[in-house]
Amino acid sequence: IEMQKTLKSRRYTQVPQLSASRNTKLQEEPFSVWNPVNKSGRSRALLISINYFGSKGQLNGCINDVHMIKNFLASQGFSNKKTDMRVLTDDGKNDGMPTG
Repeated sequence: IEMQKTLKSRRYTQVPQLSASRNTKLQEEPFSVWNPVNKSGRSRALLISINYFGSKGQLNGCINDVHMIKNFLASQGFSNKKTDMRVLTDDGKNDGMPTG
């Protein structure tokens, strides 16, 4: 909910999709980028953006979105070192290609 408020206050019109390795009850728990079960453990993020360049279903803005999420995570204290956060985009300008 807090993330939605933050994005709305900054006039973002779309809310990114959240994927987690555990059941997340956003309506009942405060949002955090940190694992509430193991706060002292190492956290990693894999951010993937696919625009499908040159295809019939080409999308626009996905790469910008993934960089906005990267900046949001960093603003919450998440490490953006390559050992902790990887960004895969299909323009070939980041940490690798998300598709083969």
